[in-house]
Amino acid sequence: MRNRLGVRQLRLVRATAWVMVLVVLFGVAVFWRAEVRSVLLRVVTPLLALRNSFGASEADVLRQELAAVRARVADRDVLYAENLDLKNRLRRDAAVHSTLAGVLLRPPAVPYDTLVVDVGADQGVQVGNIVAAGGTVLVGTVTEVYATTAKVRLLSSPGTTYEWLLSIKDKTIPVSVEGQGGGSMRAKVPAGTGVVAGNSVLLPGIFGGYTGSVSYVEVKSGESFETVYMHLPVNPLELRYVEIWNENTTQ
Repeated sequence: MRNRLGVRQLRLVRATAWVMVLVVLFGVAVFWRAEVRSVLLRVVTPLLALRNSFGASEADVLRQELAAVRARVADRDVLYAENLDLKNRLRRDAAVHSTLAGVLLRPPAVPYDTLVVDVGADQGVQVGNIVAAGGTVLVGTVTEVYATTAKVRLLSSPGTTYEWLLSIKDKTIPVSVEGQGGGSMRAKVPAGTGVVAGNSVLLPGIFGGYTGSVSYVEVKSGESFETVYMHLPVNPLELRYVEIWNENTTQ
């Protein structure tokens, strides 16, 4: 009888011990999972907030830049329309007759600051015709013409010089612009002229045209001239189509 009672008590103690162990393990598991969840929330939540904040900020910047570009384009369209209207009132033919051309070759397939297009003499293209990226955004001139193709030299080609107009606020000054290659150009202007990055470079004459934008002005103390660096309005390596102006309006 005593032996049976001892065995039952031993079994009860063991069962109680196992229950306590299971309860402790369950409690530890629940506690640990809660702690892990808490730690993860404390670490991940600020990161998510930072990411969302950065994404929103970046999106806002992009929207602002897009709005600014649209405003500039709209402004240029209005000014261009007014320009055409004034020339028509003065009985000057302000229309530019152009031929659309596809770009067949561009650097590095051809020398830099050179394009080959898919129109030529059969389409009325002539040496000296101006080449536009679209509208009045000018990028080069035709230098060689074949039956169905033509070679275009970009305005930034090394060794080329042009007499253009530099637009500064409400005035324009004549400048002699020299091509440097790779889509860049430079010119010398008197010190104190007031040139700043973003000023436009224009083609003189009845047809006009936007040929570049000032990217940097180098000013050296004690010198009477400043060096103005410019770049083409578009990246020539990204051009798929151009317009060949049929009028020979090069300066």
